[in-house]
Amino acid sequence: MNAKKKGRRVAAGLLATVFAALVIGCGGGGGGNNDTSASGLSGLSATATATATATASGATATASGATATATASGSTATATGSGVLPANVVFFSDSPDQANGTFVTDYRYITPSTTNTPGTANTLYVELAATFGAVAFNSVNQTKYFSFQADGNSPYGIYSNTTFSTTGAKSIVAPTYSFVGAIQVSPDGTTLYYLAATGANNPQIFTVPVGGGVAPTALDFAENMQLNAAGNQLVYSKLIGLSPQLFVRGIAPTSTPTRITNNAFQDDQPQWNKAGTQIVYISNPSGNADDIFLVNPDGSGGKQVTNTPNADERSPSFNGAGTSISFVARDIDLNKTGIFTETLGTGTDVNRNLVVQDASVLDGTYWTDAHGRGPKSWSYLVRSKRTASAAAAKIVPAPAPTTIKPKK
Repeated sequence: MNAKKKGRRVAAGLLATVFAALVIGCGGGGGGNNDTSASGLSGLSATATATATATASGATATASGATATATASGSTATATGSGVLPANVVFFSDSPDQANGTFVTDYRYITPSTTNTPGTANTLYVELAATFGAVAFNSVNQTKYFSFQADGNSPYGIYSNTTFSTTGAKSIVAPTYSFVGAIQVSPDGTTLYYLAATGANNPQIFTVPVGGGVAPTALDFAENMQLNAAGNQLVYSKLIGLSPQLFVRGIAPTSTPTRITNNAFQDDQPQWNKAGTQIVYISNPSGNADDIFLVNPDGSGGKQVTNTPNADERSPSFNGAGTSISFVARDIDLNKTGIFTETLGTGTDVNRNLVVQDASVLDGTYWTDAHGRGPKSWSYLVRSKRTASAAAAKIVPAPAPTTIKPKK
């Protein structure tokens, strides 16, 4: 791992994550040591609608400094149906007040198109205080799940409620963790999968029934993870030496992981397509800028999607058809930093389109399908103290990446 990547990991660890997954948890994963989240997003375009109506399936979200209730500044969160998110939109997040010392995260979405311009309006979904970590919703019954700490020095616990609020919340896992990087709900709505760490230990994937009442089961160490749409396989990145590599495994504790990348450089932030037949992830064979790659669940079919020596691309997500991806890009030119979409073609950087310009955006995107629902829906939307510093990391120009090596 080069000095830039190592520096990110150290700085992120000191920040101690927060949403690490912001995912918004429904699905996948965000954030491990290198991301965030978060998988975490921060900072939205100044032209974005700051007081839009938030369609968080649930009741009105109200501000409360004492309980750190989820808030939507000037907005009302209204139910949209049985766990249904807006269809065919890209979710991302930003932290508009971070510059003045107030760390909150706005989760937003936009309908991507080739006509989007940096000033295109987007919609506020919900805003969360800094004491919230990873969040998720249950598409079966609209229950919300989230990690929460009483203050910046307290451990995170995991809770459920009808809204993103601690008032009346049920404890699923008592305050235990120094970091919670993602929470996801199984498609049948019965099981939580989440990424968490205790103390200075590396994060692990845990599973626990949505009602709690039993000790969580650890499945494996991981930096980022996501459950597939069928709910029977996990893809995740795991440190091998200093570099994360990708693994696929079943959800049973006895399942044997299969390593699907085998490289000296980092492979991280994996996310399934909706059909569960392909995985998109980031890698840095150049040793500098992160680019986006594809691979099949068995390790075959490795392919490079982006090749931008002056920009880090992060948190890729497939659209419903699996024909395009959304992602965060941080460029030396801040006018080229923000949320992008790109068509998956025969070459690299095909029909690349800037849909939201935002110089302070954090890691995390998720592109919903035509149903606008499912346990994947917020998986990479991650607000993470652990990874917030990555946005400020200087990107060093590098030569074009070498060809990625498939699984041996």
